[in-house]
Amino acid sequence: MTQRVPVTVACLDGDPRAPNAGKLTLKVFFEHGAEEHYGEAFINIDLAAGVLEFSDKDPEYHAGILASLGAGP
Repeated sequence: MTQRVPVTVACLDGDPRAPNAGKLTLKVFFEHGAEEHYGEAFINIDLAAGVLEFSDKDPEYHAGILASLGAGP
């Protein structure tokens, strides 16, 4: 597994500047070089409940997300 994965993140709900203020819904774009490393996922964070949820947007992105996470530096 790679130590760093470049991603673009868009906040869909909540305020990432104040994560303790409530739940955050983030959309993550994995864009690590080649097209086969592309994928999209959602991350939901609820610090008060101690919960982090990760789910891919669509099954077609499984391979791209795994390729990004397992890619070399």
